[in-house]
Amino acid sequence: MALISGTSELPKHNKTIKVDARTWTQLNDIKKGNESFDDVLQKLLNQRTQNASTENFGLIRYRRKTAFIELEENINIQTSGRYLGIEFEYNDIKSEKEKFTIDLRIKKIFYGKRGYNPSIFFGVDHEHKHISEKYLEIYFRCILQVLKKEFGITESWVNNNLFNIVYWKKLYSTYYLSMDSFSNDIEDVLALSEEEKPTMDQQKNMSESTCNLIGLHK
Repeated sequence: MALISGTSELPKHNKTIKVDARTWTQLNDIKKGNESFDDVLQKLLNQRTQNASTENFGLIRYRRKTAFIELEENINIQTSGRYLGIEFEYNDIKSEKEKFTIDLRIKKIFYGKRGYNPSIFFGVDHEHKHISEKYLEIYFRCILQVLKKEFGITESWVNNNLFNIVYWKKLYSTYYLSMDSFSNDIEDVLALSEEEKPTMDQQKNMSESTCNLIGLHK
């Protein structure tokens, strides 16, 4: 076995890795001039990343679709006789039932006489939707709407258990839906809702948000 020592500028710590002698020879043959082993490894890693991006680009180049739903009274998001309208967009997935990601994003919330940017309405942006339980609830209801519209799937046992990953897994498995979607659109989001807690600033923004002022935040 051979030892390769590398450096990292931020912070400047030396690390040592063990490689087979044949691997060391191959890396040494690649080196040019005053290049270090670290330079060689960085170039190989960058090349791998670029290749992966090129390969995945064709897989994730979806057309985007826009949809609208009005949340019904029995969903318990009714205030003074007014309902929420949700405009959202997602990947056009109908022809790819076993291999897709939804990548759903809420574009606008309609309430009363106004339309709201989601970050204003909920007090958090799309990337932090998991911090707001109400944002997350509406996000999952939109996911269910996509599955209903694109694949004709309607299951009340999921609708009543939006934050339970077991029901989502059952739904995806029963209908042979994409596990990429399950992982990215459902599992990762639920995991973040458990792992990441709101900062003081985020708590303040949510408390002052329209969603909270009309009584939707718990």
